Amino acid sequence: MAQRLRTFFSDYRLPLISGMLIGTSYIPFPPWAALFGFVPLWIFLIEQKSPKKAFIGGWITSFLLTLIGFYWVAYVSREHGNIPWAVAFLVMLFFCLTATYYIPVCSWIWVKWIQPRCPAPGWKWVMLATLFAAGEKLYLTLFPWNFGYTWAWVQLPIAQTAEWWGIDGLSTITIFFSAAFGWCWQHRKTNKPLAKKVLWGSLAMFLGLNLMGEAIRPDISKADKHLNVLLIQGNVGNLQKEQAQRGYGFRTEIVQKYMQLTKKALVEHAGKPIDFIVWPETATPLRLSQHYQSRPNQRRLLNFVKSMKQNLVTGAYHENPETGGVSNSLFVIDKLGRTQKPYQKTHLLAFGEYFPIISQFPELEDKLGLGSFERGKGPISMPVGGVKIGPQICYESLFPLFSRGLTEAGSDVFVNLTNDSWFGPFSEPFQNMIMTLARSIEFRRPTLRATNTGFTTAMDAAGNIYERSQWFTEQAMYIQLPLLPREGKTFFHIFPFLSEVALGLLLVLFIFRIRKYPGNTNEV
Repeated sequence: MAQRLRTFFSDYRLPLISGMLIGTSYIPFPPWAALFGFVPLWIFLIEQKSPKKAFIGGWITSFLLTLIGFYWVAYVSREHGNIPWAVAFLVMLFFCLTATYYIPVCSWIWVKWIQPRCPAPGWKWVMLATLFAAGEKLYLTLFPWNFGYTWAWVQLPIAQTAEWWGIDGLSTITIFFSAAFGWCWQHRKTNKPLAKKVLWGSLAMFLGLNLMGEAIRPDISKADKHLNVLLIQGNVGNLQKEQAQRGYGFRTEIVQKYMQLTKKALVEHAGKPIDFIVWPETATPLRLSQHYQSRPNQRRLLNFVKSMKQNLVTGAYHENPETGGVSNSLFVIDKLGRTQKPYQKTHLLAFGEYFPIISQFPELEDKLGLGSFERGKGPISMPVGGVKIGPQICYESLFPLFSRGLTEAGSDVFVNLTNDSWFGPFSEPFQNMIMTLARSIEFRRPTLRATNTGFTTAMDAAGNIYERSQWFTEQAMYIQLPLLPREGKTFFHIFPFLSEVALGLLLVLFIFRIRKYPGNTNEV
């Protein structure tokens, strides 16, 4: 057994190293190895002849980086599913085995089909980067993370270039840096002068991207007005949230808690201008539809908003009077206690808010005791406090094209309502926060983020992160957010598929190259 383990670690040490490098370079860690994390795995693949071993090596890298970055899956499985820790641990292991499956699949494809047809050694590194970058874009996942977010996390100026090619495109660029550094490592002895030139050229390119990022960062001093907002973080426990959603209790207590926190915050910030107040996702565990507004808790809330003479943006539930379907929604209540037509969440979370396939059969869903939220028709914008807000509910902020739709609808500011309490005090709240705020850079729209347990914060159109709440505490935050005059759309807004087109052109060039020069492997 000991000999087998020694053989295993000897054979697969390079994929293990890549898993460690990539995993420890993702949020909340600094991206210390983001530019060369794939290099050990790719060296392993270039030396590999067996597609089976290539798949195993890719799977080892995938498993390890997922375990380091997403270990919190065990906690959310235990907390949300109310299952024993042993079962939750098995769920986490299954997630780690399958979550980033594109890495072992791309590894197998590389050894099976692409490497034997590479016309030159230099092409191998280019095609490895192309294959893995394409795999990252094409694979299906519940949590669409990528390497571009790491630069926004540490707020390096290179993140500002996301207004050209998006965070996703920035991830593609990051992957290609691994190809450059990998080629340098492979040729450090056989072609040392050229390897040095490529190394320093790559570092100069990274520096240049940062300088360009700083150059295109919007000047916040040019803001023609400010948005003044009060963000409330209630820190309501999971048990109370779940019981309130099912109608078993705690509804009055939760609404009362948010009203008391808001009253206290208004006293603390008396005399300051406030355009509107924001409560997080389902902070109001009530159905606020028109035909429910005469009920005691609903009436109490509307009267409270009217008495404080402030606009309120809050998460609540909406019941469709025509279908009877219930949706996770965002409501705007004006100073007179009147509600607009709510925004209904459009991107529903699989297995949390709907059940794939089963949701297409309502009778079966009822028999199994499962329930799904009704899907909304977003993205939209909603007027409040003299601006148009672009509503995002939790998970929706992870999809750039959804936020693109919000800007198309005329939104001045993104307003994200989230409940991250299910994920515990681990790395997920950091990850979700940055993945939400990054949309501000891509579309140069500020973002307000109100959460139940943290992190409540904001980012302006220049990518500056404002005060961040403590997690798992009650907190009220007064944010003055500069609003820049609109100066047209970002390039990423106009053409959001630049990186996909670039990868496609590289693939076409590769096919042309091997057809024109079959068997030529003498180039660098």
